[in-house]
Amino acid sequence: MSRTRQRLRSFGGWSSAFSWLSATAVVAMASGCQADITGGGVGSTERGPSTTAVGPTTNEPADVPEPGDWFGAVQQADCKAQAPLERTRIRRLSTAQWNNTVTQALAVTPSGPAFPDDALSSTTGFNTDAVLNKVSVLLANAYFDAGDGLAPQAATAALQKYACLSTNAKDVACSAPFLEDYGARLFRRPLTDEETARYAAFLSARAALDPAETAVGSVLRAMLLSPNMVYLTELGNSKSGEVKLTPYEQASLLSYTIADSPPDQALLKAAQKGSLDDASERATHAARLLLLPGARAKYADFWQQYLPLGDLRGTTELDSTLSAAIEDETKQHFDKIVWQQNGSFADLVTAPYTYGAMALSALYGTLTPGQNGALTLPAGQRAGFLTQPGFLFLPATASVPHKVVHRGLAVRRRLLCQSPPPPPANLMPTASDLQPLGADATPLESFAAFQTQKPACAACHVTFQPIGLAFEEFDNLGKYRTTYESGKPIVTSGELNDAGDASGPYANAVEIAQHIGRSKIGEYCFTKQYAEYALGRHLNAATDACVIRAPSDAAANSPIQKLAVVVSDIEARTHRVHN
Repeated sequence: MSRTRQRLRSFGGWSSAFSWLSATAVVAMASGCQADITGGGVGSTERGPSTTAVGPTTNEPADVPEPGDWFGAVQQADCKAQAPLERTRIRRLSTAQWNNTVTQALAVTPSGPAFPDDALSSTTGFNTDAVLNKVSVLLANAYFDAGDGLAPQAATAALQKYACLSTNAKDVACSAPFLEDYGARLFRRPLTDEETARYAAFLSARAALDPAETAVGSVLRAMLLSPNMVYLTELGNSKSGEVKLTPYEQASLLSYTIADSPPDQALLKAAQKGSLDDASERATHAARLLLLPGARAKYADFWQQYLPLGDLRGTTELDSTLSAAIEDETKQHFDKIVWQQNGSFADLVTAPYTYGAMALSALYGTLTPGQNGALTLPAGQRAGFLTQPGFLFLPATASVPHKVVHRGLAVRRRLLCQSPPPPPANLMPTASDLQPLGADATPLESFAAFQTQKPACAACHVTFQPIGLAFEEFDNLGKYRTTYESGKPIVTSGELNDAGDASGPYANAVEIAQHIGRSKIGEYCFTKQYAEYALGRHLNAATDACVIRAPSDAAANSPIQKLAVVVSDIEARTHRVHN
């Protein structure tokens, strides 16, 4: 490894390029909390520096605070007016994007030690945040190691395609076609004349010292480590003021946003022709990209990160067959509804059926097989993923208050995009605070007493704990019940407050699911979170309202598949502001 790195440093311009790569890696945004339950997000509501809004007339950056009522801001936005421009930015390819790029460009599957995990954002709840995901020392070392493993095999293939490299690599007439071919694959754009000349000089210098395969491998390592490979750009010509994205940036943004993969030949040809300025052309390519396996894999990754699943790992309360069936159910529920039914958010939340193995009957009771492999759920007991064991499961060691709080917060944060206010700085809570009447009291009795004895704390807990109480018909494993072990009845009715058009009385968790599943706040929240995942940034409802609303404005009860198409088109539109 050390010899490889020493050689790369000798490549003209590489030392400064690596310094630039590190210097442009941005720091993590500070986390915080929203003091208004109607406010935005999974965690912090501060808008990161890479997403600061820009006024459409002045094109000067202006920090815009998150609105207290994010849903109201989205509803009231004038989406016919000129939208503010996003800033230009540079973001690192995710691990999945890097692997897919290498596989497609070099026809070599990356192997070896895993890369460090992409950073999980407390703001969005996803690991795709462009501000957090910089090139750390650990990742830089992983890039070096990956290049060492990939280059020999890729060099062998290159020598077979460009046979003259074996004997005449020092001749630019021989090396230029190879460099332009592989450079364009890895950089997702044609090399400039200066870049071709620089790589040709490097190859010539290496070929004078090493066998052809080693020399070619050194060039491929250098390309793999180039910022042009590692980063996805939205820079245009980088002049101050309004800039137009290059056609190749547009192509990359479309492809990575939908399928986490580099643009294919069809997209690159469109970029070469300059036809991606046309919205219909972008839509045609987006629809085609949506059929790629990468699009399905990206949606599956989003679902895994979005869904606040109970922790099934290492549990001894479920046998391995049932545990595997629960995990499979959560995956199939999303996959079948999105791809087989072309379903919507409402379908995910309100479906009276599920998909999976009959082993689930150990938790569900009687399951009736229906069409397309669906299993009809017991009527009135279940609806969508909120009542699936994957969402409901908690270890037996989890306390009753923890279960109630966990479920209530998950609904507020993930399905309504609302975060409760933070606890007082000097608060020293104890486990007994939420059970002031002792362990024999029901959770509802405990909460009523808690509200009386701890009014300052209850002012926050009242926003989510009643929601958690509505799920008390399900035990830690997700089994349905109507009474507690003591014989006391379970009361699940209540009022969903401060939830936009999902607000209203409910009898149980099924009715909560129906309220949210059929609401605009639920649909907008789901779109907001998908867009944050796909775009790698927090969406401020004050400035990004029309991004959040776009799929719903395009079609009523918009299919989930359309999210990728609409969001990718927004991302690949032509202009940014650079300053």
